[in-house]
Amino acid sequence: MTEKHYCSQVCKARCCRVHEPLIGPDACPMLDPDTSLCTIFGSHVGFEFRGLLPGNKVVGLTCSPREKFLAELPEDIRRGCCLEHPELLEETSL
Repeated sequence: MTEKHYCSQVCKARCCRVHEPLIGPDACPMLDPDTSLCTIFGSHVGFEFRGLLPGNKVVGLTCSPREKFLAELPEDIRRGCCLEHPELLEETSL
């Protein structure tokens, strides 16, 4: 299975959706809602947008290189991430 297919069809880009401590937005605004794929990752890292924390505190968010990005994900999302665990591409069948 390809990384693109896994992210789109199996994982559905859980990494680009809201996780604690954020409460919004539901997903990165650059995530295609139909394919669950990033619309800019191949050509642009560093897209900035606003996130919301409890208490309505607004924070700036920036997409980042894979190493930094993975280090900041919650453990449950990292366990199912094919970028950190490429063996998932071999274990998952269609």
